[in-house]
Amino acid sequence: MFVYIDKTVGIYLQNNKLLQWQLDIFDNLAYGIRNGTCIVRGNRDSLMLLGRNSYLNRVNYIGISQEVDLLMLAEYVNRVFVIGFEVLAESDSVPQCIVNKVSYIYLDEKYKYLNDGCTFEACSLVCEDLNDIAFLKILCRSYIGKYHINSYEANFSCDQGGGERTGEVFRLKVVDENKFSLCIVDSDKKYEYQKEYGQTCRLACEVYEQLKVQGLHGKCELYILACHEIENMTPLSIVNEMAKEKKYKLEPQVVRLLNSIKEFGDPKPLLYFDIKNGTNKIKDEQCREYWDCVINNALKSNRKDISFPGFGNHFLQKVISNSGVYFLSTPKA
Repeated sequence: MFVYIDKTVGIYLQNNKLLQWQLDIFDNLAYGIRNGTCIVRGNRDSLMLLGRNSYLNRVNYIGISQEVDLLMLAEYVNRVFVIGFEVLAESDSVPQCIVNKVSYIYLDEKYKYLNDGCTFEACSLVCEDLNDIAFLKILCRSYIGKYHINSYEANFSCDQGGGERTGEVFRLKVVDENKFSLCIVDSDKKYEYQKEYGQTCRLACEVYEQLKVQGLHGKCELYILACHEIENMTPLSIVNEMAKEKKYKLEPQVVRLLNSIKEFGDPKPLLYFDIKNGTNKIKDEQCREYWDCVINNALKSNRKDISFPGFGNHFLQKVISNSGVYFLSTPKA
Protein backbone atom coordinates (compact mmCIF):
# COMPACT_ATOMS: atom_id res chain seq x y z
CA MET A 1 0.00 0.00 0.00
CA PHE A 2 1.43 3.40 -1.04
CA VAL A 3 0.43 6.38 1.15
CA TYR A 4 1.28 10.06 0.60
CA ILE A 5 0.83 12.74 3.30
CA ASP A 6 -0.01 15.94 1.43
CA LYS A 7 0.78 19.61 2.18
CA THR A 8 -2.62 20.30 3.80
CA VAL A 9 -1.52 18.34 6.89
CA GLY A 10 1.31 20.82 7.44
CA ILE A 11 -1.00 23.78 6.86
CA TYR A 12 -3.49 22.40 9.38
CA LEU A 13 -0.82 21.76 12.03
CA GLN A 14 0.35 25.39 11.96
CA ASN A 15 -2.75 26.42 13.92
CA ASN A 16 -4.44 23.22 15.07
CA LYS A 17 -3.90 20.02 17.01
CA LEU A 18 -4.82 16.56 15.80
CA LEU A 19 -7.62 14.60 17.46
CA GLN A 20 -6.94 11.19 18.96
CA TRP A 21 -8.48 9.22 16.07
CA GLN A 22 -6.32 11.21 13.66
CA LEU A 23 -3.24 10.43 15.73
CA ASP A 24 -4.15 6.75 15.57
CA ILE A 25 -3.93 6.90 11.78
CA PHE A 26 -0.33 8.10 11.89
CA ASP A 27 0.56 5.53 14.54
CA ASN A 28 -0.85 2.84 12.27
CA LEU A 29 1.17 4.20 9.36
CA ALA A 30 4.37 3.93 11.38
CA TYR A 31 3.38 0.41 12.42
CA GLY A 32 2.74 -0.51 8.79
CA ILE A 33 6.11 0.81 7.69
CA ARG A 34 7.92 -1.11 10.41
CA ASN A 35 6.19 -4.34 9.40
CA GLY A 36 6.59 -3.83 5.67
CA THR A 37 2.88 -3.52 4.85
CA CYS A 38 2.96 -0.01 3.38
CA ILE A 39 5.23 2.63 1.89
CA VAL A 40 4.74 6.21 3.10
CA ARG A 41 5.98 9.38 1.46
CA GLY A 42 4.91 12.96 2.03
CA ASN A 43 5.27 16.69 1.77
CA ARG A 44 8.46 17.82 3.53
CA ASP A 45 6.78 20.52 5.66
CA SER A 46 3.96 18.19 6.71
CA LEU A 47 6.38 15.47 7.79
CA MET A 48 8.58 17.94 9.69
CA LEU A 49 5.62 19.38 11.59
CA LEU A 50 4.31 15.92 12.42
CA GLY A 51 7.67 15.03 13.93
CA ARG A 52 8.25 18.38 15.62
CA ASN A 53 4.92 18.22 17.43
CA SER A 54 5.49 14.59 18.49
CA TYR A 55 2.41 13.62 16.48
CA LEU A 56 4.54 11.10 14.68
CA ASN A 57 7.09 9.97 17.23
CA ARG A 58 8.23 7.27 14.82
CA VAL A 59 8.99 9.79 12.08
CA ASN A 60 12.38 8.16 11.49
CA TYR A 61 10.58 5.24 9.89
CA ILE A 62 9.27 7.61 7.27
CA GLY A 63 12.17 10.01 6.81
CA ILE A 64 12.11 13.58 5.55
CA SER A 65 13.70 13.58 2.08
CA GLN A 66 10.85 11.73 0.43
CA GLU A 67 10.38 13.76 -2.74
CA VAL A 68 13.58 12.35 -4.27
CA ASP A 69 12.32 8.84 -4.99
CA LEU A 70 8.62 9.66 -5.35
CA LEU A 71 8.76 9.83 -9.14
CA MET A 72 10.42 6.42 -9.34
CA LEU A 73 7.95 4.80 -6.92
CA ALA A 74 4.96 6.31 -8.72
CA GLU A 75 5.86 4.37 -11.85
CA TYR A 76 5.27 1.04 -10.10
CA VAL A 77 1.86 1.61 -8.51
CA ASN A 78 -1.64 2.10 -9.89
CA ARG A 79 -3.01 3.87 -6.84
CA VAL A 80 -1.71 6.23 -4.17
CA PHE A 81 -3.73 6.86 -1.00
CA VAL A 82 -3.35 10.53 -0.08
CA ILE A 83 -3.96 11.66 3.52
CA GLY A 84 -4.96 15.30 3.93
CA PHE A 85 -7.69 17.80 4.74
CA GLU A 86 -10.37 18.35 2.10
CA VAL A 87 -11.23 21.83 3.41
CA LEU A 88 -7.63 22.94 2.79
CA ALA A 89 -7.07 21.08 -0.48
CA GLU A 90 -5.59 23.01 -3.42
CA SER A 91 -4.69 22.09 -6.97
CA ASP A 92 -1.04 21.58 -6.00
CA SER A 93 -1.66 19.67 -2.75
CA VAL A 94 -0.07 16.55 -4.26
CA PRO A 95 2.88 16.22 -6.67
CA GLN A 96 2.05 16.08 -10.37
CA CYS A 97 3.60 12.63 -10.78
CA ILE A 98 0.87 10.97 -8.66
CA VAL A 99 -2.11 13.23 -9.33
CA ASN A 100 -3.74 10.75 -11.73
CA LYS A 101 -3.40 7.84 -9.30
CA VAL A 102 -4.82 9.45 -6.17
CA SER A 103 -7.53 8.15 -3.85
CA TYR A 104 -8.10 10.61 -1.01
CA ILE A 105 -8.38 9.76 2.67
CA TYR A 106 -9.53 13.02 4.23
CA LEU A 107 -8.91 13.74 7.89
CA ASP A 108 -12.02 15.92 8.01
CA GLU A 109 -14.12 12.82 8.68
CA LYS A 110 -13.48 9.67 10.63
CA TYR A 111 -12.36 6.61 8.67
CA LYS A 112 -13.15 3.47 10.64
CA TYR A 113 -10.87 1.27 8.59
CA LEU A 114 -7.85 3.37 9.53
CA ASN A 115 -8.52 3.38 13.25
CA ASP A 116 -7.28 -0.06 14.11
CA GLY A 117 -3.89 -1.48 13.22
CA CYS A 118 -5.28 -4.88 12.22
CA THR A 119 -8.07 -3.62 9.99
CA PHE A 120 -5.72 -1.05 8.51
CA GLU A 121 -3.45 -3.82 7.24
CA ALA A 122 -6.08 -6.35 6.27
CA CYS A 123 -7.39 -6.34 2.72
CA SER A 124 -10.27 -8.56 1.75
CA LEU A 125 -9.51 -10.69 -1.31
CA VAL A 126 -12.80 -11.75 -2.91
CA CYS A 127 -12.92 -14.51 -5.55
CA GLU A 128 -15.56 -16.94 -6.77
CA ASP A 129 -14.38 -19.75 -4.49
CA LEU A 130 -11.57 -20.69 -2.14
CA ASN A 131 -9.79 -22.80 -4.77
CA ASP A 132 -9.40 -19.67 -6.90
CA ILE A 133 -7.79 -17.86 -3.96
CA ALA A 134 -5.47 -20.79 -3.20
CA PHE A 135 -4.40 -20.96 -6.85
CA LEU A 136 -3.69 -17.22 -7.04
CA LYS A 137 -1.50 -17.42 -3.93
CA ILE A 138 0.46 -20.27 -5.52
CA LEU A 139 1.04 -18.22 -8.68
CA CYS A 140 2.24 -15.27 -6.59
CA ARG A 141 4.70 -17.39 -4.62
CA SER A 142 6.00 -18.98 -7.81
CA TYR A 143 6.44 -15.62 -9.55
CA ILE A 144 8.21 -14.10 -6.53
CA GLY A 145 10.56 -17.08 -6.30
CA LYS A 146 11.31 -17.20 -10.02
CA TYR A 147 12.26 -13.52 -10.31
CA HIS A 148 13.80 -13.20 -6.81
CA ILE A 149 11.48 -10.37 -5.86
CA ASN A 150 11.74 -8.89 -2.38
CA SER A 151 8.35 -9.31 -0.80
CA TYR A 152 6.37 -9.48 2.41
CA GLU A 153 3.53 -11.71 3.49
CA ALA A 154 0.38 -9.81 2.50
CA ASN A 155 -2.30 -9.78 5.15
CA PHE A 156 -5.35 -10.83 3.12
CA SER A 157 -8.62 -11.96 4.61
CA CYS A 158 -9.97 -14.29 1.92
CA ASP A 159 -13.65 -14.49 1.06
CA GLN A 160 -15.45 -16.64 -1.50
CA GLY A 161 -18.33 -15.20 -3.46
CA GLY A 162 -19.95 -18.36 -4.72
CA GLY A 163 -20.40 -17.69 -8.43
CA GLU A 164 -22.91 -14.94 -9.19
CA ARG A 165 -22.90 -13.77 -5.56
CA THR A 166 -19.27 -12.67 -5.86
CA GLY A 167 -20.26 -9.07 -6.64
CA GLU A 168 -22.55 -8.89 -3.62
CA VAL A 169 -19.85 -10.26 -1.32
CA PHE A 170 -17.53 -7.60 -2.76
CA ARG A 171 -20.11 -4.91 -1.90
CA LEU A 172 -20.58 -6.35 1.60
CA LYS A 173 -16.87 -6.15 2.35
CA VAL A 174 -16.55 -2.56 1.12
CA VAL A 175 -19.81 -1.05 2.40
CA ASP A 176 -20.88 -3.03 5.46
CA GLU A 177 -17.50 -4.18 6.78
CA ASN A 178 -15.65 -1.04 5.62
CA LYS A 179 -12.60 -2.97 4.38
CA PHE A 180 -10.09 -2.34 1.66
CA SER A 181 -11.14 -4.98 -0.87
CA LEU A 182 -9.78 -6.54 -4.03
CA CYS A 183 -12.18 -8.59 -6.15
CA ILE A 184 -10.69 -10.89 -8.82
CA VAL A 185 -12.96 -12.64 -11.32
CA ASP A 186 -12.38 -14.41 -14.63
CA SER A 187 -13.99 -13.10 -17.79
CA ASP A 188 -15.79 -16.37 -18.59
CA LYS A 189 -15.38 -15.56 -22.28
CA LYS A 190 -15.48 -18.72 -24.39
CA TYR A 191 -13.21 -17.35 -27.10
CA GLU A 192 -10.85 -14.42 -27.55
CA TYR A 193 -13.17 -12.12 -29.52
CA GLN A 194 -16.35 -12.65 -27.53
CA LYS A 195 -17.73 -9.23 -26.60
CA GLU A 196 -19.71 -9.98 -23.46
CA TYR A 197 -18.37 -11.14 -20.12
CA GLY A 198 -19.98 -14.02 -18.25
CA GLN A 199 -22.75 -13.42 -15.72
CA THR A 200 -20.53 -13.45 -12.62
CA CYS A 201 -18.14 -10.95 -14.17
CA ARG A 202 -20.94 -8.65 -15.37
CA LEU A 203 -22.55 -8.53 -11.94
CA ALA A 204 -19.21 -7.78 -10.28
CA CYS A 205 -18.66 -4.94 -12.80
CA GLU A 206 -22.08 -3.49 -11.96
CA VAL A 207 -21.28 -3.51 -8.24
CA TYR A 208 -17.90 -1.85 -8.83
CA GLU A 209 -19.49 0.91 -10.91
CA GLN A 210 -22.03 1.51 -8.13
CA LEU A 211 -19.25 1.71 -5.56
CA LYS A 212 -17.46 4.30 -7.68
CA VAL A 213 -20.64 6.39 -7.91
CA GLN A 214 -20.86 6.26 -4.10
CA GLY A 215 -17.29 7.56 -3.88
CA LEU A 216 -15.97 4.29 -2.44
CA HIS A 217 -13.53 3.44 -5.23
CA GLY A 218 -10.67 4.69 -3.04
CA LYS A 219 -10.76 1.52 -0.98
CA CYS A 220 -11.67 -1.15 -3.52
CA GLU A 221 -10.55 -2.56 -6.85
CA LEU A 222 -11.97 -4.99 -9.38
CA TYR A 223 -9.60 -7.01 -11.57
CA ILE A 224 -10.86 -9.12 -14.46
CA LEU A 225 -8.63 -12.00 -15.55
CA ALA A 226 -8.23 -12.07 -19.33
CA CYS A 227 -9.10 -15.75 -19.62
CA HIS A 228 -12.10 -18.09 -19.72
CA GLU A 229 -11.60 -19.40 -16.19
CA ILE A 230 -8.80 -19.30 -13.66
CA GLU A 231 -7.72 -22.84 -14.68
CA ASN A 232 -6.45 -21.33 -17.93
CA MET A 233 -3.68 -19.61 -15.98
CA THR A 234 -2.03 -22.95 -15.26
CA PRO A 235 1.30 -22.95 -17.14
CA LEU A 236 1.36 -25.54 -19.94
CA SER A 237 4.62 -26.88 -18.51
CA ILE A 238 2.68 -27.88 -15.38
CA VAL A 239 -0.01 -29.60 -17.47
CA ASN A 240 2.69 -31.56 -19.29
CA GLU A 241 4.26 -32.68 -15.99
CA MET A 242 0.91 -33.76 -14.59
CA ALA A 243 0.10 -35.66 -17.79
CA LYS A 244 3.07 -37.96 -17.13
CA GLU A 245 1.35 -39.38 -14.05
CA LYS A 246 -1.62 -41.70 -14.53
CA LYS A 247 -3.28 -40.67 -11.26
CA TYR A 248 -4.32 -37.31 -12.75
CA LYS A 249 -6.13 -38.95 -15.68
CA LEU A 250 -5.47 -36.09 -18.10
CA GLU A 251 -6.66 -36.96 -21.60
CA PRO A 252 -3.50 -37.37 -23.75
CA GLN A 253 -5.25 -36.07 -26.87
CA VAL A 254 -6.16 -32.83 -25.07
CA VAL A 255 -2.61 -32.37 -23.78
CA ARG A 256 -1.28 -32.87 -27.33
CA LEU A 257 -3.83 -30.38 -28.68
CA LEU A 258 -2.85 -27.67 -26.18
CA ASN A 259 0.83 -28.13 -27.02
CA SER A 260 0.06 -28.00 -30.75
CA ILE A 261 -1.90 -24.76 -30.33
CA LYS A 262 1.07 -23.19 -28.55
CA GLU A 263 3.67 -24.56 -30.99
CA PHE A 264 1.99 -24.14 -34.38
CA GLY A 265 -0.53 -21.35 -33.88
CA ASP A 266 -1.35 -18.30 -31.81
CA PRO A 267 -0.98 -19.25 -28.09
CA LYS A 268 -3.70 -16.77 -27.01
CA PRO A 269 -6.52 -19.31 -27.49
CA LEU A 270 -5.01 -21.31 -24.63
CA LEU A 271 -6.40 -18.63 -22.32
CA TYR A 272 -9.95 -19.36 -23.50
CA PHE A 273 -9.98 -23.13 -24.03
CA ASP A 274 -12.58 -24.71 -21.73
CA ILE A 275 -10.25 -26.70 -19.47
CA LYS A 276 -13.15 -28.45 -17.71
CA ASN A 277 -15.41 -29.35 -20.64
CA GLY A 278 -13.28 -29.03 -23.76
CA THR A 279 -15.10 -28.28 -27.02
CA ASN A 280 -17.80 -30.93 -26.61
CA LYS A 281 -20.50 -28.61 -25.28
CA ILE A 282 -20.14 -25.63 -27.61
CA LYS A 283 -23.51 -24.53 -28.99
CA ASP A 284 -22.83 -20.95 -30.11
CA GLU A 285 -22.12 -20.87 -33.85
CA GLN A 286 -19.44 -18.16 -33.70
CA CYS A 287 -17.71 -19.94 -30.85
CA ARG A 288 -17.76 -23.22 -32.78
CA GLU A 289 -16.28 -21.58 -35.89
CA TYR A 290 -13.55 -19.98 -33.80
CA TRP A 291 -12.45 -23.24 -32.20
CA ASP A 292 -12.68 -25.22 -35.44
CA CYS A 293 -10.31 -22.66 -36.97
CA VAL A 294 -7.91 -22.74 -34.01
CA ILE A 295 -7.80 -26.53 -33.85
CA ASN A 296 -7.43 -26.97 -37.62
CA ASN A 297 -4.53 -24.50 -37.64
CA ALA A 298 -2.85 -26.35 -34.80
CA LEU A 299 -3.38 -29.85 -36.19
CA LYS A 300 -2.94 -28.92 -39.87
CA SER A 301 -6.35 -30.39 -40.67
CA ASN A 302 -9.59 -29.27 -42.32
CA ARG A 303 -12.51 -30.58 -40.26
CA LYS A 304 -15.74 -29.19 -38.81
CA ASP A 305 -17.41 -29.55 -35.43
CA ILE A 306 -14.21 -30.85 -33.90
CA SER A 307 -14.81 -32.22 -30.39
CA PHE A 308 -12.25 -32.64 -27.65
CA PRO A 309 -12.99 -33.48 -24.00
CA GLY A 310 -11.72 -31.43 -21.08
CA PHE A 311 -9.89 -32.31 -17.88
CA GLY A 312 -13.00 -32.29 -15.69
CA ASN A 313 -14.22 -30.16 -12.78
CA HIS A 314 -11.45 -31.21 -10.37
CA PHE A 315 -8.47 -30.10 -12.46
CA LEU A 316 -7.77 -26.99 -10.36
CA GLN A 317 -7.83 -28.99 -7.13
CA LYS A 318 -5.27 -31.40 -8.61
CA VAL A 319 -2.99 -28.50 -9.48
CA ILE A 320 -3.33 -26.94 -6.01
CA SER A 321 -2.69 -30.23 -4.19
CA ASN A 322 0.66 -30.65 -5.98
CA SER A 323 1.72 -27.03 -6.19
CA GLY A 324 4.88 -27.60 -4.15
CA VAL A 325 6.11 -30.25 -6.57
CA TYR A 326 5.37 -28.51 -9.85
CA PHE A 327 5.35 -24.74 -9.37
CA LEU A 328 8.46 -24.59 -7.25
CA SER A 329 10.55 -27.05 -9.27
CA THR A 330 9.45 -26.56 -12.88
CA PRO A 331 11.80 -24.12 -14.64
CA LYS A 332 9.38 -22.94 -17.33
CA ALA A 333 6.31 -20.94 -16.35
